[in-house]
Amino acid sequence: MIALHAAAHAPLLRPTSLAVGPGELAVLLGPNGAGKTTLIRVALGLLPATEGEARVGGDPVDRLSPAERARRVAYLPQSRPPAWAQPVRDLAALGRFAHGAALGRLAPQDAAAVDRALAACALEPLAHRPAHTLSGGELARAHLARALAAEAPMVVADEPVASLDPRHQHQVLRLLRDHVARGGGALVVLHDLDLAARYADRLLWMQGGALVADGSVADTMTPERVAQVYGVAARLIDRDGRLHVVVDDPL
Repeated sequence: MIALHAAAHAPLLRPTSLAVGPGELAVLLGPNGAGKTTLIRVALGLLPATEGEARVGGDPVDRLSPAERARRVAYLPQSRPPAWAQPVRDLAALGRFAHGAALGRLAPQDAAAVDRALAACALEPLAHRPAHTLSGGELARAHLARALAAEAPMVVADEPVASLDPRHQHQVLRLLRDHVARGGGALVVLHDLDLAARYADRLLWMQGGALVADGSVADTMTPERVAQVYGVAARLIDRDGRLHVVVDDPL
C-alpha cells in the first residue's frame, strides 16, 4: 500500500508535516486561503518545496515519473477539465493512461478497470452518453470514476463535492469511503464541517499556511477549534450516536 508524506515548506506554506496512509479517510479542513490546495500540490510534487521533501510510498515524489506518480496517487483537482462531447466511458478511461492505455485501444485489464469504476459510481446507464450533457452531480461522479479507474492505492480529492446538492455530496463521499474500506487511502478537502464529521476517520485542520490540529473527529471537532480556525460559533449535537455540526454566527 502507498502512504503520502510531506514535510515541506513552500511560498504561502509554513513548515508543515503531513502523512496519510491506507485504511483512512483524512479530511483537510480550513478557511479559504489557509494553504490546503498548496499543501496537496506540494505533497504530490506539482509545486516545488523550498525545503523539506514529499514522498509517495516511501519514494521522493520528484524522482517519480508522472506516470508512476499517477499509478500511486489518483488526483482529483479542484479545477477539472471541461466536459467535452466524449462518452462518459471515454472520460473514465482517461484514468488508465498512466498504465499505458489509449482511447480506443484498451487492453482487457484496462477495460475491466473502467467497468469497475463506472459500476462503483453508478454510471453504467450513462456510459455512452456525451459527458457535456451530464448534470453537475453526474459529471462529478464521472470525474471520480476517472480517478477510481486508475486503481491507485491513494486518492487525493480537492473539494470533490463543491457545488453539488446534498444527495450527490453524500454519494461522492460514500464512494471515497468504499475505496478506503477496500484498503485504499484518501485525502479529501472539504468545507462542510458536518460532512467532515460524518465521513472522516481523521481531521487535519489548517490555518495560516500550517496544520494546527491533527486527530480524530472526537478529539478535534470542538466548538473551540471551529472558532479558532473559522471564526464562527458552532454547536455540536450528538444525534443517535452521530455527531452533527451546526454553524451559527461569525464571532
